[in-house]
This record gives sequence, C-alpha cells and structure tokens, in this order.
Amino acid sequence: MSIVGRISGRILGRILLPVVGVLVTVGVADAQDRRGRVPIEGDLIACVQPSEECRFATPVRVKAGDRELVLDVLNIRQITNQLSVDQVLTELRRFQQTAVAPPEILARLVPPKPLRIRAIIRMESRTLFIQLVEPASRVQLQLSE
Repeated sequence: MSIVGRISGRILGRILLPVVGVLVTVGVADAQDRRGRVPIEGDLIACVQPSEECRFATPVRVKAGDRELVLDVLNIRQITNQLSVDQVLTELRRFQQTAVAPPEILARLVPPKPLRIRAIIRMESRTLFIQLVEPASRVQLQLSE
C-alpha cells in the first residue's frame, strides 16, 4: 500500500469515523425527542367542576376562551401515542391547558354531568384542540372506573 493510502486511511479512522458516530448519536436522540412531541388523539371522560360524579378524578386546569375551568378527568381513551394514560394525566395536571375550539363547542363545557371530550392534545404547547363535546354514555363511564 502506498504512503498516500496509509495516510488517508488514518485520517478516515481518526477524523471521519468519530464524526459519523456523533451524527448517528445526535440523530437517535433527536428521534427519541420527537416521539414525545407527537400529538395525542383521544377521548377524555371528564366533568366540569363543580360536579359530584367526578369528585375522585384527576383535576386539569383549562382556559377555554375567557373562562377558566377545572376538568375532573376520569379517564383518557387514547387513539394514538405510546404514552400511558397515567403519563398523559400527569402531564395534563402539571400545567394549565388552553382549549382551542369553536365557541359553540366550548359552550358545551358545563357542569355537572360527565362529558366525552374528543381532543388532540399537544403536550409541548399545552393545548387541547377540542373536536367534540357530548354527554358521556353509561358504557364510557363504566369503562373509566
């Protein structure tokens, strides 16, 4: 092998391979970080406070337009995401969430009956994009116990 071949092999081994290793490590870390940023789509079974039916549920503070509400979340039936229900509830409870929806949907967030709230949850922006609010059925309430 020529001197040029040995020198270029050493350069490849000492400089290029560590750089490639760092790039692969950064890429894996970025992919893991993005996994937590995927929005969660699911149904929240909850009551707007004050409500006796959901008094042992997880309280989540929500700003809905000009109103500040507390939703007592009994359960979340996730449609997408890899997080557990407990992890999602813990994150929702930590910070006030902002509800984004047309005014006619936000107007349905009233006490005391349990509601089924279909929403897309963006954890990093603390936002609930509410798509549907309707009374929760008996079956949904039984599944949340």
